[in-house]
Amino acid sequence: MNVWLIKDGETLPIQPDARRMRTWMLAEELLRQGHQVTWWASTHSHQRKQLLFDGDREIDVERGFRLKLMFAGAYGSNRSLSRLVHHSRLAVKFRRQARALLQPDVIVSAFPTIELAFEAVTFAKPRGIPVIVDIRDPWPDIFLDLAPPVLRAALRIALRPLERKARASFQGSDSLVACSHGFLNWGLRKAKLARRPADRVFYLGKIRPAAKTPGESAAIGELGRELSGKVVFCFVGSFGHVYELGLVCEAAASLERQGNRQIQFILAGDGQQFEQIRARVKTLGNVTVPGWLNASDANHLLAMSDVGLAPYRQMAGAVPNKVFDYSAAGLPILSSLEGEMAEKLAKHGAGLSYAPGDLQTFVSHVKTLAAGLDLRRMMAQRSTAMFDQEFLAANIYPDYVRHVECIARTRTH
Repeated sequence: MNVWLIKDGETLPIQPDARRMRTWMLAEELLRQGHQVTWWASTHSHQRKQLLFDGDREIDVERGFRLKLMFAGAYGSNRSLSRLVHHSRLAVKFRRQARALLQPDVIVSAFPTIELAFEAVTFAKPRGIPVIVDIRDPWPDIFLDLAPPVLRAALRIALRPLERKARASFQGSDSLVACSHGFLNWGLRKAKLARRPADRVFYLGKIRPAAKTPGESAAIGELGRELSGKVVFCFVGSFGHVYELGLVCEAAASLERQGNRQIQFILAGDGQQFEQIRARVKTLGNVTVPGWLNASDANHLLAMSDVGLAPYRQMAGAVPNKVFDYSAAGLPILSSLEGEMAEKLAKHGAGLSYAPGDLQTFVSHVKTLAAGLDLRRMMAQRSTAMFDQEFLAANIYPDYVRHVECIARTRTH
C-alpha cells in the first residue's frame, strides 16, 4: 500500500537529536507492516525557526520511506503574517506537485495546517482516493481564544476563509481522526456531521523511554547539583503563548515572599515568551530558566524532577504531548487542562488539576505536592500506570495503521 502522510511542523528523521512525533511514529509503523510512505512537509523547522534547505528536496530516509520537502519560505514567529504566507505557499506547492506523482492508495493529512488539509481533500476526492483528516489542534478557533476580546469580532470575519476550508476538509474526509475525544467532537460540530463508524480517536502517545540514556551534559550535571535537596517542579517545552508561564512566575514570587526555600521551578525551553520570562525571573531565586535542551538533557531533567507542569491557557478537550512526556517519566502532573485530561488525572490519581489562571489553587497544589513525599510517590506510580495503559505508542500506532488499511480498502477507481 502506498500511503501519503501530509504534516508540516513536526521534527523530521533527518534532523539531529530529533524527537519522534505522531507522523514519524505512524510512518514507522506503516513501514513495519510492509507499506510505502511518502511524508510531505516543508523545508522549514517550526521548532528551531530555521530553514533546513533553501529549495525543494526529496530524501529517502530508508527503503520505502521518502520525505518530500517543499520550500515555502520561513517565519520567525508563530504569530506572524510570514507564517500565514508560508502555509499558503506550501499548499500551492502541494497542489502543483501532487499531480505529477504516482497516486497513493490513501492519504492521511494532519489538521492543521488548514490549507494543506484542504488541498489534500481537494486532490483526493475527484480521484477516488480515501483521505483521513487527523485533527491535532482546533484551528481557526484557537486564534479567537488567544485574541483580546475587543478584537474577536473583527478577527472572526477575517478568519472566515479559513473557517470554510476547515469545514470543507472535515466534510470531504472519509474518516476524521483526532488526538482526543474533545478534538474529534469539535471537528464533527464544525462540519455539522454525526459521528461515523470511521471517525476515531488515537492519542498522540509516546515511545517508551530507553532504560539507558546518553550521559548528561556538564550544564545538566551542574543543575542537578544545584537542585539537591529541592522539590523540583519542571516545565519542558516551547515557550509558546498557549502556556501560562507567567502564572508559574507569580506563584514562585509568592512562595519566595513566604520564605519557602524548599521548592524550585525549572522552566526549560525557548520560544515566544522566553525573553519575557527570563527577565521576569531575574530576581527570583526559586526559578531556573536553562534555555533549550536537547532530547538527552531534557530526559535527564525529567529524571531529576518531582512534578511535571502543564500550565495551559484555555485548551478545552486537549490531550497534548506534554502529558505523555511527564507520565512516561513517571512524574505526577500539575495541569490546567480541562475536560478529558482533568478526568484522566482524577481517574488514575496521577496528578492534580486547577483552572487556567487560578493562581491561588495552583500555589495550594504546589504546596501540597511539595510537602507530601508519600503523595508524590503514589502519584508517580499511578502516572506510570496511566502511560502504560493509555499512552504507549506501541499500542496506539498498530491500531492506527489497521484503521488506515481499513480506510484504504474503500478506494474507488
